[in-house]
This record gives sequence, structure tokens and C-alpha cells, in this order.
Amino acid sequence: MNDEKLNITISILIIAAIFIAFFVYRSLFDVNGLELQKDNEIINNDKTGEIKELTEKDKNNETTEQLSITETAVYPDLNRPIIILSEDISSETQYIAEKRITELSSELKETPDLYGTWLELASYRKLIGDYFGAIEIWEFVGEQSNGYISYKNLGMLYHYDLPDYALSESYLRKAIKRDNTYIPTYLELHNLYKYSYKEKSDLADDVLFEGLLNNPKNIFLFSTLAEYYTEINDITKAIKYYKEALSEAEKNNDTATANQIQSRLDALQ
Repeated sequence: MNDEKLNITISILIIAAIFIAFFVYRSLFDVNGLELQKDNEIINNDKTGEIKELTEKDKNNETTEQLSITETAVYPDLNRPIIILSEDISSETQYIAEKRITELSSELKETPDLYGTWLELASYRKLIGDYFGAIEIWEFVGEQSNGYISYKNLGMLYHYDLPDYALSESYLRKAIKRDNTYIPTYLELHNLYKYSYKEKSDLADDVLFEGLLNNPKNIFLFSTLAEYYTEINDITKAIKYYKEALSEAEKNNDTATANQIQSRLDALQ
């Protein structure tokens, strides 16, 4: 009986570990700018290589580099207490998060210039609801590196978790300045204007055009524009940008994406 209970406990911990690993992965190599576009199958089925997602090479460049820490840098507190602030975190998830926070903090005390380790620690801090612990780390990483992930994550945090839309916009702008080829940041800023930052809702399409200026002929941006115009009932523009997306898909011999775009067009015409 004891062996059976032990096996069940181990299984639960394994499942929890997989869940947490997925959460941390998404925080490190973020494509959450697509999250509010769940009905846009075009995005999820892109095979053209036009979309600048984090490939394995990109991930390595973004997270395995060392920080260039200045002499005046103020380090995040690696002795910060581990307090579970999230109300819906399971005991198994809590156990794994506490363990990893302790391990990562110890590693950084020995080797403080590990970029990816700082990002992972921030993700676990956010997971347990310690938003300000995560903010402290992301700010530090942003200041001591040329990467954009920390600013992208801060932009999303201030959009969804600690709503401050002006601050969210500011961080997303910093992320774009760091890398204006990373499409999900434009989509996240589009989502901010479209769903939340009502005072600037008129910029929802402008930021997509800005993305196209830096990334001409990008299917994600064309299809998102078309979807946006469909939602506001500007069918003429919606058709125009679906046709642009369709043209690019056909040029790339991406039949699956082209078929999906064509079905959208057929529904509008």
C-alpha cells in the first residue's frame, strides 16, 4: 500500500514538473503575443519561415549569452523569501517551484552573469505570484543585456497581471527597439491597443503596419490586419489584407496556409 501511494505521489510530481517546465518555456521563449489570436489558424500553421519566432538558434543566442554586468549594477535579491502568493497553485507545483528557485538562486550566487538562468528564475517567481520579484529580475536583465525577452515579459505582466497599460506599452516598445523582427511583440502591442488600452485603440492597426514596415510581406501581420478589419466590419480592407496574405502563402508554396486564408476570403466575399 505504501509503495502504491509513493508511486502515485511520484506520478503527480512528474505531471506537475511537466506543467511548470511548459510554463517556464513559454516565459523564456515567448510566443504569447499570439495568445489572443486563438481563432487564427493561419498563425498556428505557418510553415513559410516568414515569421520570426525563436528558432533553436535564436533561443541559444537570446538565453545562453552572458550578461555584461556593469560595476554599478544593482543585483536582484537572491535571498528574497519564497512566499507563495498565487491562490490557485497546487502543492506539487509549489514544491517544484520552491526547489527550482532555491537551486537557481544558488547557481547565480556562484555565476551571476548567466542570462538564461536569471530569466528562468524570474519565470518561477512569476509562477508563484511574486510579480515584484520577477520585475526586479527582468529589469536587471534588460539593463545588463541586449536581449528583448525581459522587456517583452514586462510588457505582458503590466498588461494582464498588474494592469498599467501605459507601462505595458513602454516595455513592449523597448522590446521592439531591441529586435524589430520579432513578430509576436507587434502582435502583443496590437492586443494591448485592441483589447485594453482604449485611449489608444486607434493604434491597433498602426502597430501592425509598423511591423510590416520592418518585416515586409509577413503573413502573420497581413492575416492579423485582415482579422482586425473583419471584426470592425471594414470588409473591404479585410479582403485586401487576406489577399496579401494569400499571395505570400502562394509564393512560398504553403498550400495549407493558403487554403485557410482562402476559406476566410470566401466567407467574406
